[in-house]
Amino acid sequence: MTLSQLHAQQQNLIGVEADVVVQALTRRQFTDPHKPLRDVLKETIDELHCCPEAVERAVQWLQLQWDQPVGRLRRTELTQLARVIHRFWNQSEAERRQEQSAPARPA
Repeated sequence: MTLSQLHAQQQNLIGVEADVVVQALTRRQFTDPHKPLRDVLKETIDELHCCPEAVERAVQWLQLQWDQPVGRLRRTELTQLARVIHRFWNQSEAERRQEQSAPARPA
């Protein structure tokens, strides 16, 4: 396997493209703009089965307010949030797979 093939394989370990996360958040922003970001992200976690820790890290990293209405986010902020969630979600999946494949250490 070449380095570029390995990198491409690692790009999307979760099987969900970043655009799917963008679409889920955009749909919720459009249909319920007054709902707090916390509730919108909970619904997104339930829909996409994404890692809750990845979502929490993304919100903290971007310094967003959990109680802010989702409708107050600009399109660029929403897109950035979705892409950061996707990146952290991939990262947590890679760590999970690495832990599973690591041989158990003898006591």
